[in-house]
Amino acid sequence: MNDIWNGLLHINTRHRPDEMLGDVDGAYVQVFCKAHTKTEFVETIKEYMDELDVEFVKIEDIVRIDDNALKEHPLFNIIETINHYGEVRFGTFHTYDA
Repeated sequence: MNDIWNGLLHINTRHRPDEMLGDVDGAYVQVFCKAHTKTEFVETIKEYMDELDVEFVKIEDIVRIDDNALKEHPLFNIIETINHYGEVRFGTFHTYDA
């Protein structure tokens, strides 16, 4: 399992209540995706957020998860379900109201 990227995603709702986020302004969440490059990772996440009808604000702390460290990652159970390039998985959503 290689080419797994991880970043901290910040999203906002486009309308309230939002189908995905409910009645909040936005959220932060760890996001994982199999991609060939960092740029492909970011573009895939942006497209996926558009499909979910939430506003992509930014993604930071982007890293490629080293194959040797993968099984030690605290969210390995989520990461290991990624089978194909472009599949997106999320950690826990931390929502907020402004």
